[in-house]
Amino acid sequence: MKILVGSRSSQLARWQADRFIELLAAQGYEVVWKGIQTRGDLDQTTPLDAFGERGVFTKALDLALLNGEIDLAVHSLKDCPSSMPEGLCLAAVLPRDFHEDMLIQKPGFSFGKRNTIATSSSRRKAQWLAKYPNSNIVDVRGNVDSRLQKFNQSDWDGMILSRAGLERLGAMPQHFQFLDWMVPAPTQGIVAAYSATANMALNVLLKGLEDAKTRFIAELERNFMRIVEMKCNAPVAAHAEFLGETKIRFRAEVYAMNGNLAFQATEVLHKADAAETVEALAQKARSLI
Repeated sequence: MKILVGSRSSQLARWQADRFIELLAAQGYEVVWKGIQTRGDLDQTTPLDAFGERGVFTKALDLALLNGEIDLAVHSLKDCPSSMPEGLCLAAVLPRDFHEDMLIQKPGFSFGKRNTIATSSSRRKAQWLAKYPNSNIVDVRGNVDSRLQKFNQSDWDGMILSRAGLERLGAMPQHFQFLDWMVPAPTQGIVAAYSATANMALNVLLKGLEDAKTRFIAELERNFMRIVEMKCNAPVAAHAEFLGETKIRFRAEVYAMNGNLAFQATEVLHKADAAETVEALAQKARSLI
């Protein structure tokens, strides 16, 4: 059986697709990769918030799946809307590697001054300004390489990026620090595959490749985001991690559209009732924004 794997065309997206390609090839399948340009790739000047919708990095891949042009689409799961498109399923997730946000900075960076910080994320903007309100935030778009180039050629003091992208590409800069206090985007650091719901044989195969613990926490984080977004597209942060086999630490923050913190929680949950507890937290957060 030949399997057509689609992803965005960037170096990072290809790295992610290759993780699934390697796993499938190791089981003897012929695997072919196809790069697909998304709306978010074609327009790298419009701020992400201005698109007015989620899925600017995924819709073209969804259509390719539904049209039979590819068999599975590989995504950074944080780019995916919290509700699945009709006819598609979240077929598999790989073990989460790095979930943290990180600040890359110019030599001599100091938190004591009015810094100019670059980010394309409304969540990161809100979180940063909540802690450092005298900062100036500028928007930056593009793939990892182009953003690093823009940063090096700019007068910006710092730029916030995902640790996962930099680690995967071996592009860690000389001057950086991890922002452990910053709760990440839901499912940040998780690579996932979408497929057609009707493709049962492939879905069974992919299910055998996934990491069960990562699937569990991904569903918690995505469900929290889905419930909150029923009210508005407010900046949402959520992170779940196993503490042993049966306990989970769940952190979440939700910001109002003006950037003010509206909800914050850190809970240690039992796996058996974690889904119910996270749903209750999300309902509370939704009532406060």
